[in-house]
Amino acid sequence: PLVRQSTHGQQFIEPIGQLTFAPRRPRDESDIANEDSSGLEFDTTNLFRANRYAGYDRLDGGQRVAYGLRSGWSGHNGTSASAALGQSFDFARRPGFASGTGLETQRSDYVGALNVIWQDYADAAYSFRLDDSNLDPREHDLRLAMGPDWLRGTVNYLYIDQTTTNGTGATLREELALGARYKFTPEWSLSASHRRDLLRSDGALDSSATLTYQDECLTFSLIGQRDHVVR
Repeated sequence: PLVRQSTHGQQFIEPIGQLTFAPRRPRDESDIANEDSSGLEFDTTNLFRANRYAGYDRLDGGQRVAYGLRSGWSGHNGTSASAALGQSFDFARRPGFASGTGLETQRSDYVGALNVIWQDYADAAYSFRLDDSNLDPREHDLRLAMGPDWLRGTVNYLYIDQTTTNGTGATLREELALGARYKFTPEWSLSASHRRDLLRSDGALDSSATLTYQDECLTFSLIGQRDHVVR
């Protein structure tokens, strides 16, 4: 990485490259049970992992190269910002991933992330995935938290296009979640959250309320949760 110091903080720029070689996966894996790798969320957190699946029932094989860039700034007053952008290229014309994962073609979708922390009062995290051919948005995940430690509110917006469930088809998701936490003593806190589907008029998904006790030795939570989706 390239690092520069100043009187107000530290700045860095880090180019990253990775070359991976592994045996190619068989195209038909129906005889192998798949319980923990049915979904694949491709983003900056697994761009440079040897196995981009979350579990062990499926392995990420073949030969590929991944490349990206990270940059950030960290101030002496507790304020910081970082950003990342990357992509991978598979040497096989048909990598074998399900449509909608962002890895089904030789050139993967572009993935990126942006994180900002303003001392102890606010932090924001944003991640995205863009189509490699036309830069259409495939995923947006934005989280914002604000307020002092004793009273903190959160907003989470999620948009996913062309997701697949067990490789059976594509769906569109757009959700908004709101939450708040009130810490009325150093050990006791009360929190609540509500999540909605923005694509439906009756879009309530789930609601919860939590009473928590936490000290240096013990954490105890009493949770009440309601699932609004009819199964």
